[in-house]
Amino acid sequence: MEITVDVLDPDVVRPIAEQEYIQENMDVVLAENELQVANTFSGIKTEHKSIYDIKYNAYRAQAEKTIDTDQKTRINNLATLLLADFGTFIEPVYDKIIEDWIAVGLQIKELYTAYLTEQDKLQKRSLRRQLIVQLESRTIMLTEFKKFVAFDIDRVTTKFKSPEINKAKIKLASKSKLLFDSGGLLESRYAYYVVKADDDKWAKYYDRSFGKGVFGNTDIAIKALGPGNFTVKGLSFNPSDITNAASKVTTQALILAAQISGVPINIDGDVTGDGAQLAKSSSRISSAITAQDSLAIDLKGQSSALLRFTQAILDEKEKIEKGTAAEVKESIEAINAVYQSQSSRFSIASPNE
Repeated sequence: MEITVDVLDPDVVRPIAEQEYIQENMDVVLAENELQVANTFSGIKTEHKSIYDIKYNAYRAQAEKTIDTDQKTRINNLATLLLADFGTFIEPVYDKIIEDWIAVGLQIKELYTAYLTEQDKLQKRSLRRQLIVQLESRTIMLTEFKKFVAFDIDRVTTKFKSPEINKAKIKLASKSKLLFDSGGLLESRYAYYVVKADDDKWAKYYDRSFGKGVFGNTDIAIKALGPGNFTVKGLSFNPSDITNAASKVTTQALILAAQISGVPINIDGDVTGDGAQLAKSSSRISSAITAQDSLAIDLKGQSSALLRFTQAILDEKEKIEKGTAAEVKESIEAINAVYQSQSSRFSIASPNE
């Protein structure tokens, strides 16, 4: 297997990329008006509520078939509470996203006008960066809104399956596609400049990794860290294939050399003699690295969850301190909803568990 990674000088595309990013997004922003924004989000809200209505009707139908009076009352109360929850917790989210989306759109349009008319190069660059930040804030706002809708739909439909629910989800997904999106990299015209960049703008060497095997079956493991980001993680070989070709000293030397170089190895097969202890110690190093990587991922998740929970508390702080009893109750329920959604990420398992 051969992997080739080419790296382009960022200065070739950075100014073009920024201008194209602005233009692609401004095409969408400039086409918007307040009525369109309100109608788009309201259409999604209608489909969102239809899922609540389906579950509400299912509760009422179940109550009608129930003979036990107490159970009938309990089911009807659940149905009533379901619709009340939509009005209390879901509708305000839609009202807020419409208000914020319109406000941000107006700010972006004003900033874009200033950017187009600015003659000073340094000031124009500053305005361009500000414009990019504002456009990115829109993207983040839209992403968080989509996550909220998806989370709430999953919550409501958990353990509740029906053909009507599936149809409603499809309609909701179709409505969500109408949300304001510039199309991303596939629609970007600046990809042309990447393809046509001169050869001297590409790095001749970049993060080179070499692997070579001698005596039998040799494997090199490459760990992917993210898109376009990878590293050589380890080396393994089967000593049973080299019995007649390498002595115990050769095996020891290979294991020791790998350890000195900081590359843990996993031995496929039994190693005897002095090499056995080196092989065992290397396996422990490899396991420790794997555990460390897993812990790092868990820590990032915990940090994100704690930040979300803290933000939820701060958002509701004023209501809790100054609001009515009903508002305090709503705030506590809102905080609890965030806590429940993130609680699984608060605790981190011990590496030995």
